[in-house]
Amino acid sequence: MGRLRPANAASRVDRRMIYQVRHGGHDVRAGGKTRTDGTVPGPLVPTLVPTPPSSRTRTPSSLRWAVLIPLATLVGAVLGLYLSTWVAVVFAMCAAAMAAIVAGGLWHRAGAAVVATAATMALGLFVGPTVQQTYLKQFGQRADALVVDTAQHVNSKGTELDVCRVVDTSGAVRDLGNTENCYGQFKPKQHVFLFKDPLGGLKPWIEATDDRGLDALDLSATGGLFTLTAGALFYAGMRRRSDREMDAKKLRRRGSPRRQAA
Repeated sequence: MGRLRPANAASRVDRRMIYQVRHGGHDVRAGGKTRTDGTVPGPLVPTLVPTPPSSRTRTPSSLRWAVLIPLATLVGAVLGLYLSTWVAVVFAMCAAAMAAIVAGGLWHRAGAAVVATAATMALGLFVGPTVQQTYLKQFGQRADALVVDTAQHVNSKGTELDVCRVVDTSGAVRDLGNTENCYGQFKPKQHVFLFKDPLGGLKPWIEATDDRGLDALDLSATGGLFTLTAGALFYAGMRRRSDREMDAKKLRRRGSPRRQAA
C-alpha cells in the first residue's frame, strides 16, 4: 500500500501523530479519507508512536538497579549478622519488592521481574552464611579449642538444633550452633580450631582443621544468585517498554472496530 500524504497544513505540522486502523490487514495514516484500493476505512484510532530511548540512556539506569538491588541484599545480610536476623529479612524483602516494582511495574518486563524477585529472595538466604564464613575464616583470629560436650537444643518452633560446647586456650567457654558450623559432626574431647571475629561481634567459626579454605558450593551458589539477579534486572532495563508501547500493544490485541455498513 502506498503512503498517503497529509491532506492539509495542520496535519503536516505534527507528523509524529499517526492514525492507524486495522481493517483487512491494511494500515491507514492521517489525512487519508480512502484507501488506495478505493475502500473506506473504519473509525480511525489515534496512536502516538513513541520513540524508544537509545541504549546510551538505558544502560546507566539499568546498571544502577542491577547493582543496587543485590548489593542492598548483601548489606542487609552483613548488618543482620551483627544486629538481628530480622534486619537481613527486612532488607531481603524490600530488595525483592523493589526488583518486582522496577522490572515489572516500571519497565513492563514480567518474566524478568519474576526471575529477579525469586533470585533476590534466594540470595538473601544464601549470602548471610557465606559472608560469615568468608569473613571469619579469612580474617578471623585462629585459636585451638576442645569440644567439651555436644547436645541438641529445641527452639521455639520445635526444631532440634545441634549445639557444641567448646573451650579455647584462654579458658573461655562458648556454645556454638548451626550458624557457627556445628551440625553434629564433632565429638566430645575432639580437638578443633576456632576462627574468632577481630571485632568481637560474632561467635567463632568452628572447624576440624586449621584450613582457611572456603566452601566452593556456597560461594558458587551465592555468586550465581547475585549474577542472576543483576542479569535479570539489566535485561529488563535494556529491553524495557514504555507506557505508550504497552498501550499500543493492548490496542493491537483488541483490534479496531469496523465501520458499520450504512
